[in-house]
Amino acid sequence: CETQQGELIDVSKEMLGKARALMDGYNEEYDENEAVVAVIIGHGISDLAEEAIAYGADRVVYHDDERLERFRHRPYTEIFCHMCRDSEFEWREYHEPRYNVFPATNNGRDLSALVQGELDSGLASDCSDLYITSAVISNPAKTGKAGDKEEFQRVLHMKRPDFSGFEYSTILCLDSPTREFHPQGASVIPGTFDVPDPDYEREGQLVEHDAPLEEEWLSVDIEEFDQLEAGVDLTGHDVVVALGRGIGDDPTLGMELGLELAEAFEDAALGIT
Repeated sequence: CETQQGELIDVSKEMLGKARALMDGYNEEYDENEAVVAVIIGHGISDLAEEAIAYGADRVVYHDDERLERFRHRPYTEIFCHMCRDSEFEWREYHEPRYNVFPATNNGRDLSALVQGELDSGLASDCSDLYITSAVISNPAKTGKAGDKEEFQRVLHMKRPDFSGFEYSTILCLDSPTREFHPQGASVIPGTFDVPDPDYEREGQLVEHDAPLEEEWLSVDIEEFDQLEAGVDLTGHDVVVALGRGIGDDPTLGMELGLELAEAFEDAALGIT
């Protein structure tokens, strides 16, 4: 669950709501009792851990350290992977997570690729839908015979747009019997799912992850950064009217036409490249 300025960003809440629905269906279908585990890494995030419970998590594992206030590749990756692998914590009622889901933000795209690579697994990026079912797949590598098929169970189907933006592909990250641990991984486009209504009466387990940070993970320091005080948030709109270099001959007229078009839609914002 990604945070920004001390808050869970909307896509984190979307993912928790979707994960809750997926696991409720999973547990009913397979007569299991699997949990939704939220991972939060940062500084001053204990309140956010409780908020993640309200949005659908059964358990929240969080690592709080002032050195992690801003996203840093190496320590975030090492911490996340340690949470996945370590079996000494009392909260581990299962072995490793079956599915890892990340936000497809700038930071989330980096972290998802690094974590899944470190865990020797695959990743479907920028997904627009997720569902779990069995899949019958041609698997000649196993039998040596073309056309032979095998049924894989509990496969996370990850739907994503192709490069045209008009067609969709479904990516499967299959369990490998030659690997001890092979989490299926996806990153989710912000705005894909609805933000659920929080239920602050929900009960869950909060676990503070306290593994030490190695100094070599922190070899890069953030000395200074700038942040816009205000701007236009294009996420969450049904339509974005996008203007670009084509208005260069008469920018004023182009802006006026763009604003007029945006106002004609029920829920639109104006974006400029």
